[in-house]
Amino acid sequence: TSTYVPAREALDHGRRLNTPLTNANVLVIGGNGPSGLATIELALLEGARVFATADRVHHEFLSKYGAKCFPLDPSKWMSTLEGKMDVVVDSVALDGYESSHKALKPSGMMVCTGMSAVYTQGQIRAFMMRDVRDYKATYCRMRAR
Repeated sequence: TSTYVPAREALDHGRRLNTPLTNANVLVIGGNGPSGLATIELALLEGARVFATADRVHHEFLSKYGAKCFPLDPSKWMSTLEGKMDVVVDSVALDGYESSHKALKPSGMMVCTGMSAVYTQGQIRAFMMRDVRDYKATYCRMRAR
C-alpha cells in the first residue's frame, strides 16, 4: 500500500472536480518504477488511456500491463503527445518538467512526484562550482509550482 497511496494522491491531484479519469489521457513519466507502475495500474482501472515513458527494456512489460510506451527522451515522444494529455505525473524531471508541461492540454494538470534525474545523471558543473545539482533541484521545485 505504501506505493499505491502516493499514486492515488497524484491521480487525485490531477483529476478535475473528483471526476473519474474515464477516457482521460494520462502520461506517466518514469512508468517502470514502483510508483509509476502503481499510477499506471490505478489510472487504467479508472478507464484512462495511459501513456508511459521508460527505458526500452521495460516497454514489453508496460505494454502488456496496458500502457502505450515511449522512450524516456522527450524528443522521441513530444511530436506525438504534445498538447494532448489531461494529466501528466512526472517523477523524473529529466528536463526540469519542460516536456511534461508541453505534453499537457491547456486545461491539463501536471503532478510532480519527484525529480530522480537531477541526482542520478551525475554531477552538474557550472559557474566554476563543483556540483550544482541542488540548485537544479531548487529550479525544478519552483518550476513544478
